[in-house]
Amino acid sequence: IYTPHAHFKDPFNDVRGLAAVQHIFAHMFVALDAPRFHVTRSIVDGAQCFLVWEFRFRFRRFDTVTEQSIAGSSHLQLAPDGRILDHRDYWDAAE
Repeated sequence: IYTPHAHFKDPFNDVRGLAAVQHIFAHMFVALDAPRFHVTRSIVDGAQCFLVWEFRFRFRRFDTVTEQSIAGSSHLQLAPDGRILDHRDYWDAAE
């Protein structure tokens, strides 16, 4: 769903290219147990979209059953073919 030269940025990453974006998400599934995003609101305006979400997960390294939750949002800019050209996540890393 990303273009070959997509850009992704969040509080810990700033990468370009499909392989780099895929690596970010692949690492999430290795480091976390049952990661999932629950989108609570969305705004679409032409070739851009803003999503408000709640990210729920458990840390694998702590072997815990306690689910964590982070509130955040994503600003997506879309290419003419509808794939994601730019993805910027906003969330409090200290949360």
